[in-house]
This record gives sequence, C-alpha cells and structure tokens, in this order.
Amino acid sequence: VLQREDAEGRLLLSRKRALYEKAWGDIEAVKEADGMVSGTVIEVVKGGLIVDVFGIEAFLPGSQIDVKPIRDYDQFVGKNMEFKVVKINLEFKNVVCTTCEKENNIYTGRIEDPPSLGEGKLKNVQAWMKNNGFSDFNGTTFYSDSILDMPLLQKVEKPVAVNPDNDLFRVSKDRGWEIIDLPI
Repeated sequence: VLQREDAEGRLLLSRKRALYEKAWGDIEAVKEADGMVSGTVIEVVKGGLIVDVFGIEAFLPGSQIDVKPIRDYDQFVGKNMEFKVVKINLEFKNVVCTTCEKENNIYTGRIEDPPSLGEGKLKNVQAWMKNNGFSDFNGTTFYSDSILDMPLLQKVEKPVAVNPDNDLFRVSKDRGWEIIDLPI
C-alpha cells in the first residue's frame, strides 16, 4: 500500500513495490539461513560485476570471483551463477555476494577458502606477496571502502579509505588515516 486513500477514497497499491519488498525479504532470509542464491550477471562495473538476484541488483566484487586475478570480466555477462550473500546494507539497499566452492562441478554451499573478505583477503594478499618475493608490508598502501578490510588495512604501512562505509569512515577518522571522497 503506497497510500491509504487517494482523492476518491481508493487504496493506492504498487505491484512493483510489493515484488521489490518480497525480493529483499528473500535475500535477507537466504543470508540468515547461510544459504546460496542464483543470479544472472547483468553488467561489468568498476571493481566487479552486477548480478540480478531475485530482481535486486547485487554487487559481486572482482576479488570475490576467483583467487586469481580476472582479466576479462565481460566473459561473465549473461551467465547464471551461484553466490553467497556476504553483506546486506539495508540503509543503502545494497547486497554484496561472493562465489562458492564446487566439488565435481556441484556447488557445496561453502564459500571458497579463503574468501577474499576480512582475514581471507589478508591471507590471499600474504600468499601473493610470498609468491612474488615480498617479505613484509613495508612501503605498502591499501585502498578500501569497507570495514570488512580491517585486517589488511591494519597491516599495511599506509591505509587509505576511499568513499568508505560509515564504520570505516569512523575508524579512519579516529586513527588519522587518509580519507578520499571520490565523486560517483
């Protein structure tokens, strides 16, 4: 119900709004149940992919697609994939997904280990550094927009918050980290 009554005393309803609210409820239920969702990749954006999940546009960060760097994101457009919902921001109505582990071409429901979130991102970067001859984080800078990256932000020499979420903004301000606000 959008409006209880119009000028003629009728209820104003929106089917589109009802479907939208149902989709959000479905996404929240899947996340709470630690389940998986199916979605179609609809476009490539800076930093990853946009996936249609229940009619809601969800963001799949490039770092969540594979542990190896992806060179051609366009290869995923139009493909149906299985995801885990790892973050929901109800204030801004956005969803962040990650890919899931497969065994014998069947999804297990587990997030690929380690996921490139939080400690997993730090472990992936440390493994990359070791494989490429880097022994420590001296002289390193890491740019992030999410509090989920705190383990890595705390390790680098120069952490920088770029268009940070509210939690990262507060931490960055408290710690004196550089904050960059780029126009979107």
